[in-house]
Amino acid sequence: EGVAPERHVLPGDFIISVRGRVTVDMDAKTLWSALQEKRDLELAIARPFEFLIPSLDFRGVPLGVTLCHKHIGNYIQVKGVSDTGAVATYNTLASPERQVKVDDWILAVN
Repeated sequence: EGVAPERHVLPGDFIISVRGRVTVDMDAKTLWSALQEKRDLELAIARPFEFLIPSLDFRGVPLGVTLCHKHIGNYIQVKGVSDTGAVATYNTLASPERQVKVDDWILAVN
């Protein structure tokens, strides 16, 4: 039986887990090895939702996020969002699907 097109793994998707094993701290060799095991393959995939944030005015206030670089591509991961700061102000005005949240990935700045 085929897989519905919306369930296909696409370029840019993130593999979150393989057979229940979280992949975030796996190096590429370990991940590849897990994918090659000779049994049913169960993946958890996160599909990016890309959106643009207009310029943030953070003159005189902190940006209000904690960031982390995990060597997964050229991205920076949002590890925390403060209740105050430029991002918190932006989040109060943005629709829920466009708010900056923990575990979001920053692809580019400016």
